Amino acid sequence: MAKKHLNRPALRAFDVWRWIANGVLEIVPVRKTPVFYLLSGRHVRQTWFHQTDKKAVIKETAVTYIRKGTFLVPIWISVPEWEIEHLKSLNLDLTMAGIALFGRIHRRLCYMQVEDLDHTERQQDHVLDTYIGVARIKTVDFFELFNEFVRRERIVGKVQVRYAGVYTLGFQIRGRLQRLSKSIPTIVANAPILKGKGTAEQQEKSKETIIVYLGKLSKEFRTLSMRPIGVRLGRAARSFEKAIEHLHAGRRALANQRIASGLRNIPYPVIAPP
Repeated sequence: MAKKHLNRPALRAFDVWRWIANGVLEIVPVRKTPVFYLLSGRHVRQTWFHQTDKKAVIKETAVTYIRKGTFLVPIWISVPEWEIEHLKSLNLDLTMAGIALFGRIHRRLCYMQVEDLDHTERQQDHVLDTYIGVARIKTVDFFELFNEFVRRERIVGKVQVRYAGVYTLGFQIRGRLQRLSKSIPTIVANAPILKGKGTAEQQEKSKETIIVYLGKLSKEFRTLSMRPIGVRLGRAARSFEKAIEHLHAGRRALANQRIASGLRNIPYPVIAPP
């Protein structure tokens, strides 16, 4: 990062676009994104609010130098509630300050300074991809761009929530199938009915336990119809259902074969990269 003053906030997007519009900053856009780099170094004046230890809010200002070639990349930064309350007490429009509400959190659109192209590329997964194709650079209307950022940020937020849900589901399913791949063989290996050992009473009790267990697994697998596991788990369900039929009929060897067949279809398939 190119930021040298750790006690100063990030550059506010509203200020950055004002500096561009007034000719203070000379920029070159990065393709069709609102990311850009500076053609020349410039001094700019930053202002911000600061809360003291005694909870008093004061306005601070400082001159910041932005080096030639520095990349400016948009980012949303959370705004503390004390600052929101202070801005409202001054009857200032939050939009005028480049602040939007996302859920219960206020965030300000800012620009972070990135020192070179390599570091900018490394930021793509976290920041740049969010704003790809937002709009061509426009220096005349900050609020048009701000509203577009807000719209896209909210879309991205919803997508991230959905992604998190999908990721969690996938994680749970993989874990479940992995555990079953280990536990089922253990259960089979210790079931008297399937090994032909133990007393008649032990075998009968074992048979009922295995039938109930395989029946539950079959019903569970039939609810997991999504790709890429649906077809395989459907086969495993059918194998277990056949195993139940064989157990009811006293065909222990065939039941073992069908359980083994079902086990081969349980592991989560490995998808080859495109």
